[in-house]
Amino acid sequence: MNLGQQNKSLIRSPFVISIVFLCCCIVQSASLSYAQTNITLSRAIDIALKANPLLAAQAARVDAAQGLKEQAGLLPNPNFVFQSENARVGWGGPFSYWNDTDNYLYLEQSIDIAGKRERRVDYASAGVIRSRLEMALLRHQVAVRTGRAYWDALVAERIRDLLRADLSNFEKVVQYHRHRVREGAMAETDRVRVEVERDRIELAAENAAVRAERAKVALLRGMGMDGEANVVLTGRLDRIVDVAPIDLETAIERRPEVKLAEQNVAQARANVTLQGANAFPDPK
Repeated sequence: MNLGQQNKSLIRSPFVISIVFLCCCIVQSASLSYAQTNITLSRAIDIALKANPLLAAQAARVDAAQGLKEQAGLLPNPNFVFQSENARVGWGGPFSYWNDTDNYLYLEQSIDIAGKRERRVDYASAGVIRSRLEMALLRHQVAVRTGRAYWDALVAERIRDLLRADLSNFEKVVQYHRHRVREGAMAETDRVRVEVERDRIELAAENAAVRAERAKVALLRGMGMDGEANVVLTGRLDRIVDVAPIDLETAIERRPEVKLAEQNVAQARANVTLQGANAFPDPK
């Protein structure tokens, strides 16, 4: 037997074929698992918070408010003034600039009175707190919208799967009625009624699949993952978490909208105090 025949017999051996088939299965399963993205509720919220452009814009507003606070605490800049008087243009007689003009060179420094600097810092500090509370409110809203979209998509997928399972089971009922009609043990009209019911369940399953796909697209759009195709929602609907009850006042205090409203009032009061201090002119 020559070398070519030995190679052919080796390739055709069952052991080599099994090894090749196993390697192909491993590579295919690895590629599928790599392409699949499992997303829990907490991960969906984290992705949405990182990818939301409104949060990035609000973070820039927080930095701007912090810069305004630092600027409010600085001392007024001094002014360097140069003033020249009695300069002549087009005068025919003898004129000497250094002898005939009056030149003044002096430095001006404004002095804050009535606590203007402290009032500016208070107003700017209130603006920083307000911008941070707006950031917290926006994060809360994004998290709530993402959580609602996640559960809507998960419920839609579960309804789709249940209807598909009902359709698969009802197919057995249809086959059973067809056999009974073929054997003459059932009227043809009964078989038609069963098939009409099967078509109704099939239509409901198709509509549920469309709703599930739309719900997932809405969730991915809110998460900034429009390009992701193979996304699996791994949340559980049968998991019940006990929530400890709290009183009304505690619930109100935890709401970011209430904190933001209170801070708006505090900033407005700081602005009134600042405008009252600005009514006094600064000496120079």
